[in-house]
Amino acid sequence: MLGIKLANRAYHKAWSGEKLSRREKVFILGRVVNKTKLRKQIGRVTIDKDNNLSEVFCPKCGCYATDFIDMGVEYPEVWTKVYCSRCRKYLGGQDNSRPYHVLEDMIPEQEAAPAE
Repeated sequence: MLGIKLANRAYHKAWSGEKLSRREKVFILGRVVNKTKLRKQIGRVTIDKDNNLSEVFCPKCGCYATDFIDMGVEYPEVWTKVYCSRCRKYLGGQDNSRPYHVLEDMIPEQEAAPAE
C-alpha cells in the first residue's frame, strides 16, 4: 500500500511542478547500477538479424526509463530524439530511417551465423 501512496504523491508533485524527494525518485526510476553490473549488462546486449537490440537501456546509468521528443514537423515525416530520464544523456533517435541507439556503437560486431 505504501508504494501506491508514494506513486500517487510523486505523480501529483510532478504534475504541479514541485521537486520530488530522493525516495520518490528512487521509487520511480530505481537504483543506479554500479559500473561492474553495467559492463556486464552491455556485454549481454545482442543484435538480431533485423538489426534490433535485445535490450535498450542507458549505457551511462543503466536505467530503462526514456524520454521521447517528437519534433512534430511536416518534413521530415519522422524526427524523434530519445534521452535518458535520469541522466539526460542522448540515447538515439530516428530521422526518416530505422531507429538508432548508442548501444549499437558500443557492442562488438557479431559474426553472422552460417546459412544452412
